[in-house]
Amino acid sequence: MANNAQLWTDKGAEEFLAKEYPWFVDSWNNYAFPIQRADAIRYFVLHKFGGIYLDMDTQCNQTFPMHEVENDSDEHIAVFKSTTPTGVTNDLMIASKNHPAFTMAVAQLPYYYAWTRFWAEYGPYINIMLSSGPLFLSLVVKDYLLQQAVIPGPTVKVISPPNLDGYITDLESSTWHRADAQTLMWLGTRPWTWFTMGAIGTFFGLCLINYLLLAFYGFFARRVLNISARLKEAKVA
Repeated sequence: MANNAQLWTDKGAEEFLAKEYPWFVDSWNNYAFPIQRADAIRYFVLHKFGGIYLDMDTQCNQTFPMHEVENDSDEHIAVFKSTTPTGVTNDLMIASKNHPAFTMAVAQLPYYYAWTRFWAEYGPYINIMLSSGPLFLSLVVKDYLLQQAVIPGPTVKVISPPNLDGYITDLESSTWHRADAQTLMWLGTRPWTWFTMGAIGTFFGLCLINYLLLAFYGFFARRVLNISARLKEAKVA
């Protein structure tokens, strides 16, 4: 891998896509949120050139040991950083040029865009995560690995964040987060809220089921009584 650094701007990214991947330009321009374009461009750049991608809020502490990543064979290699709860994140990625996992990623982006664009404004955080973010990448990597003869595949490595602490520091600025993201993050750090919401939901769910059963029983009970009454009237007549 070459040791050249490149900072990608919106203009440079759009020119690059128009030249190398023109079939994606319409989806790119119609993304609801700028972060989706920032997510997408990183997959295309790594697919085309290979190399290392780092978010702008990543602080480099020392030289990354690329000799531990690269292999002596002609096989592709990709490195992802693990995260919870999605699987892998896209704030740090290493890949060889034309890695098949990234071939799959760029090919899948238009399909994920097509079926998430209608509800983008109603759930920004989930929409971004699924259309182009870490959840999207995790699903693509999972599908790629499931196609391999051996799991984990020799062409993909997943590194846990503690193993990267000496090399990088993730400042986690999360500038793209909106109110819904903050709410979900708040809930995620308070498990008791899920149990409370689950208990309340279960209670009201049981009340609704009970009401529907009583209404159903009452309806048919009245029908049976009416039929019985008519039969008695017919016999008397």
